[in-house]
Amino acid sequence: MDTFTRDDLNDLLKHHSTTCLSVFMPFWMDAQAASIQLRNLLREAEQDLLARGMRIPDTKTFLKPVEDLLPDSSFWRVQGMGLAIFRAPDFFQSYRLQHDFTEHVSIGTRFHIKPLLPLMSGDGRFYVLALSQNAVRLMKGTRQNITEIDINHIPTSLNEALKEEVIEKQVQFRKGTGRLGSGGRGATSSQGYGGGAEEEDKERILRYFRQIDKGLQEMLRNERIPLVLAGVDYLHPLYQQVNTYPHLIEGGVTGSPDALKPAELHERAWASVQSIFLQEQQKAIAHYQQLANAERASADIAEIVPAAYYGRIETLLLDCSKAQWGKFDPESGSVTFHQSSQHGNDDLIDLAAAHTLLNSGDVYALGAESMPGQVAMAANFRY
Repeated sequence: MDTFTRDDLNDLLKHHSTTCLSVFMPFWMDAQAASIQLRNLLREAEQDLLARGMRIPDTKTFLKPVEDLLPDSSFWRVQGMGLAIFRAPDFFQSYRLQHDFTEHVSIGTRFHIKPLLPLMSGDGRFYVLALSQNAVRLMKGTRQNITEIDINHIPTSLNEALKEEVIEKQVQFRKGTGRLGSGGRGATSSQGYGGGAEEEDKERILRYFRQIDKGLQEMLRNERIPLVLAGVDYLHPLYQQVNTYPHLIEGGVTGSPDALKPAELHERAWASVQSIFLQEQQKAIAHYQQLANAERASADIAEIVPAAYYGRIETLLLDCSKAQWGKFDPESGSVTFHQSSQHGNDDLIDLAAAHTLLNSGDVYALGAESMPGQVAMAANFRY
């Protein structure tokens, strides 16, 4: 399974070229059927490229990195719920993600990013850090599922983190009780720590946690989604002392995570973060309704698109299931609407979302039933 971070999205947003191919497809089928389906989508892309005037040899060269995936059994062996592929003359990236994409192929001067927005907004995306003496696991969850992530820059145990030290006894906070990573209870933050061996144990744990936090910062920089800590209860205040990731939630999952299967961690972690997502979404909707009365909000696409381009949008709400085709002229600020996708036009909803993000605005991908007035887009303006 692949990861998709805010940095990945920023790379896509900043990439502009004469030819940017975006392909999305579901992974509900087996590996062979999925490979065949991608081949069919590439034929569609090839016809579009030829219609745009690209020569046959250049088309073959352009699509080759994608076509090389078709016979790659190792690629198809690891599947998520959906596949996203991005190709430009100097760029190629594929993502197997835990998100069910609708089939889509588009070619333009920038990548199509709208199907990815539910992964980046308050739609149930979160991380779980399962922490014990014997194991460290990082997982990415959504409302429906959870997937373990490779942690190349994070120590996988206390012994690995402190391998230069000779640990003469198992870490414990009170003599004869509560081992790190066990199911029992040890000293809590309210009990404090005595001197001697107990204080040394505490310092070992803090050094261990600092290494974990440093590795997480490399992996999660620029992310803004919740991190849930799972561990025996007395570890939570210790980890909070060294944590520098700004979106670690209060509470989390208590108990030994080593004894919990991914499905059990998912259930408990989701119970911790569900209310956060609902609050953020409701706050954004309420703020829109408040600003609409003060004429600092709009659901007019012709007004939203230039506002996004010029950095006026603070928060954008959108329905990812809808598309509005047309053109935007940055010089005049005018918007022209089309009935369907045409060569040279754009999905204006996707365009507005891209420029809102490029200008440091927030984007919420909502279901149609959650959109105020069931409109396609609604924006709160900075001014």
